[in-house]
Amino acid sequence: MKVSPLCSRDGGRELYLTARVDAQKYRLTLPAAMLDDTCGDTSSEATRKAWVKDNMPDVQATLTARISDASVRAPYTRILVEEIS
Repeated sequence: MKVSPLCSRDGGRELYLTARVDAQKYRLTLPAAMLDDTCGDTSSEATRKAWVKDNMPDVQATLTARISDASVRAPYTRILVEEIS
């Protein structure tokens, strides 16, 4: 799995990245509400990115689980996984 650097939206409250698995590309969006709950409502973009980087194995496992129809554990159930071209 090849993963892009983290990008942000909504003033750094929401984060996303892309990942390539074989020939397919996916976008994983970590919604602001999820990051508010895990990092705190007033957390900075840097704090949010640090949390994602610290939990990257679980973020990547979320994609693998979604592709294979396996279960995902909280809070990673809130990550939006989209197939993109």
